[in-house]
Amino acid sequence: MELSSNYCLDFGSANIRIGAFKSGVLLTEASCAVTFISEDGERSIVALGNSALEMYGRLPKVLQHSYLVKDGSLVDVESMIELVRQLFIQVQERLLWANQQVTICHSALMNSEERNGFIHLMKMAGVRRVRFVPRVLAIATALELEIQEPQGRCIIDVGAHLTEIGLISCGVVVKSAVLKIGGDTFSQSLLRYLRQKYAIEISIRQADKLKEIYGSCAVGVEGIEQIEVRGRSLSDNFPTLLYLSQTELCEGLQAGLNMWLTAVSEFFEEVPIELSTDIVHTGIYLVGGGSQVEGFDWMLSQRVKFMVIMPDNPAELCITGAGQKI
Repeated sequence: MELSSNYCLDFGSANIRIGAFKSGVLLTEASCAVTFISEDGERSIVALGNSALEMYGRLPKVLQHSYLVKDGSLVDVESMIELVRQLFIQVQERLLWANQQVTICHSALMNSEERNGFIHLMKMAGVRRVRFVPRVLAIATALELEIQEPQGRCIIDVGAHLTEIGLISCGVVVKSAVLKIGGDTFSQSLLRYLRQKYAIEISIRQADKLKEIYGSCAVGVEGIEQIEVRGRSLSDNFPTLLYLSQTELCEGLQAGLNMWLTAVSEFFEEVPIELSTDIVHTGIYLVGGGSQVEGFDWMLSQRVKFMVIMPDNPAELCITGAGQKI
């Protein structure tokens, strides 16, 4: 692994990414853990990261699966410290990063308590110098936007659990919002659709995969006629097999997509007229892992009547830009 004196981290609800200047993303690991709590209350970590994610839904009752970040805040600091330490060792093959500087991408709405929580995390993991960069500014840097100009530019970052909208002008974030709606909302919409229409329950991980492989924002899309869905019948609790058309699968995503569109539209209703006029010319940059459903940019453009641009590698732009700002 290439050595660097400076690294950047992006703590997402689903994944944590580590990157370096000129190297881009070095590692991506699931932000989750499997823990065991003994009868006397002693807690021990069984698995972390991608290993813990593979265990999801397959654990005995004595083990607990959890995500380490929720709504941009650390949930399980102890497990996250150990996960970050392991990732550091993979990146640089040593634990103590006393001479390293680490840049953390954060929401423009991060408060002082959340900021102090990440500083404590980094210190416990062996890092002594920590700086922060707003997520939307890092993305704008990766996109090489002229953000220092007095002209409004809009970035929408769709994550697993959250969507962050940022309006940038004169080099700063002048208006932002964090919506508690993300890619998981679309998967949950598909889960509810299958329960109500076919009385079948599937796992959230299978719903995510179906969304990523076959999902589309277009209504009435014609595609694959038989998509295999494995789940459990709600009538007798036995395993069952269902064959779903791509049209029906996309129909199952619509409730979640419409919920997201409504929340985003409400944000733009409160944008000052000068910034709205700017966005007509500069467009909306749509990024983040949750935005990669086919036709997502078209769907948003039809709703808000702005030009929508979806760049390449939308899930990695935050780390790429943070690396450039180091």
